[in-house]
Amino acid sequence: MKVEIPQEFTHQDFINKIYKIGIWHITELNIRTSNIEYLPYLPNLKILNAYNYIFFDIPNFPNLEELYIEFNYMLIHIPNFTKLKKLRCNINALKLSYNYDNLKELYIYGDRTCNDFTLFNFPNLEYLSLFSTNLKKIPFLKNLEKIFMIMNSEIIIIPLLPKLKQINSISCKKILIPEIESLEVICIYLQQQYCIMQNVPRNLKILHIGGELKLKFYRTNLKLFCSDKLTKNIQGRLYQNIYRMYELLIF
Repeated sequence: MKVEIPQEFTHQDFINKIYKIGIWHITELNIRTSNIEYLPYLPNLKILNAYNYIFFDIPNFPNLEELYIEFNYMLIHIPNFTKLKKLRCNINALKLSYNYDNLKELYIYGDRTCNDFTLFNFPNLEYLSLFSTNLKKIPFLKNLEKIFMIMNSEIIIIPLLPKLKQINSISCKKILIPEIESLEVICIYLQQQYCIMQNVPRNLKILHIGGELKLKFYRTNLKLFCSDKLTKNIQGRLYQNIYRMYELLIF
């Protein structure tokens, strides 16, 4: 059962509603108030959305699959949620000692001041989103398929990730991209910065660069291509299936 906790609720209102419904019946909890003092134990909870709720501790819900706490800057420890599949959290909560083997999607919200965090605890991660962090290198996550980055202040190095299909980036300082054969989409919007690729990956279908693109050489198997600036003359003719497009590509 899905339960909504509105903004005007007091802590006692929240507790009364939880126990009136019954702790065993609640599978999804959306909290919109900041008046709650603690969370009761909910054994069948699968989704917890508490992005406005500031708390220091969270119970170890055994069946939790999705957790959204991105604006909670006080929580510095996330329990070992063995069934967790999707996590949105502040960077301070990532000082983890557990391996989240089932986690597929991770959204990290930072403040550009914290260097002490690791992503090696997520061996089966498929989607990674970084917002305003200073991560310098994406770790080797063998199952990672998509990367989305916004306002990352450091030079970001992307390793040879065997399953990576898509890179989206907005307002990052510099991005170094190797020739990853599985890459199909690269969309990068840079503010007077640049992206470096030794080669355009063989299977790339869409390349959209808003900023400077530095290429060692250029292949012509793209479906869509756009660049505001090219720092080197592109040698070789572009095939007819490559079109210049200046509208925003959204995926």
